Amino acid sequence: MRVPAELVGTRVTRTAFDHQVRISFTDHAPDGRIRIEGELVIETPFTLTDSSGHQALLMPATGPSLAPVLDLFAKCVTETEVTGQGTLSLGFQGTVVLDDRRLRRIMNRDDPAIYPGTYITCVHDPAKALCERARQGAFEGLGDHPQCQPLACRNVALTRENTDAWQGEIELVDQQLARRPPLPPLLQNRLLRRKHQIEDFLDTTQEPS
Repeated sequence: MRVPAELVGTRVTRTAFDHQVRISFTDHAPDGRIRIEGELVIETPFTLTDSSGHQALLMPATGPSLAPVLDLFAKCVTETEVTGQGTLSLGFQGTVVLDDRRLRRIMNRDDPAIYPGTYITCVHDPAKALCERARQGAFEGLGDHPQCQPLACRNVALTRENTDAWQGEIELVDQQLARRPPLPPLLQNRLLRRKHQIEDFLDTTQEPS
């Protein structure tokens, strides 16, 4: 495996996890153009090491136990290495919190703008969040966004529980569409639009099985 030295200096701009763990990296040139953009897809067990040297073994598709991955958001890559066994090792600026109780204390105390929810885990970046733009009056191209609109805003990470909740919504729509007598055409069209929106949203946040 080639050492991906280009990742040094990039920042984690997105994390998502369900049956895989995906970490997106981005860096910009001085003129503001994207210098490098990439994604790391993890499908096998991996370890995270905090500043004290404590390691945690994490596995994709294990839901809340993957919460420490969210702590990588916005961190800068400081080093890359490939060991003799072909294992990729990345070093990050700052610390990663592995202890679940400590992570919850930090979130409650410092408000790192990571908000777990039923349908999404919001990683709130005011510069990108559609809800912030709507509050500031920049409505052009946004439609009406008085509340969070996760299907339109990509400022999110997904856990397995989030994905399951969306799949449950799709199943409910299918049940409504299968009703007899059938629903009025206008309502059917609305339900189909919602189903397609959810499917498109999930397609952009998870790799095909």
